[in-house]
Amino acid sequence: APQLYALNATTGAFSWSHQIPAVAGTNLASANGVIYFGDRVASLYAVSATDGSSIWSSQVDGGPNSTVTIGENGTIYYASTTNYVTAVSATNGSLIWHYLAGKPFAPSVSPTLYTGGVYIGSMDLNMYALQASTGTLIWKMKVGVAITTTAGIKNGIIHVGLQRGT
Repeated sequence: APQLYALNATTGAFSWSHQIPAVAGTNLASANGVIYFGDRVASLYAVSATDGSSIWSSQVDGGPNSTVTIGENGTIYYASTTNYVTAVSATNGSLIWHYLAGKPFAPSVSPTLYTGGVYIGSMDLNMYALQASTGTLIWKMKVGVAITTTAGIKNGIIHVGLQRGT
């Protein structure tokens, strides 16, 4: 059965392990004593960082395809396995909003939060900027090549990696 292990960061000593409901198919993300991960099949899971016990699971939009992004407002953002940019409640996993992109997201792409926006690139050759609170499209820019990395944003400039250069 899949397990979640906790180790002491200072000593490396084993702290605890707990059976989890599915194999973690994404990297783990944590905030406020909760660890979030997807199985890349159908679900997003929230488990206790204290002991690994299950808090909730959510099947909204097929769960995350990559590591989730945790907003300061208690919202979890992810690129879903069904081509949506999805925002769910950190409290219970319920849908807040979603936006359908044209094609799947690369497994290495997660949403980036910046000044009230959610920024994400897709295999549909577009970079999207969405309103973090509502999912409303702010802009969509065709870059002409599949975007395969999470966006880095600094001083208002977005940097992304592309599948191939021109």
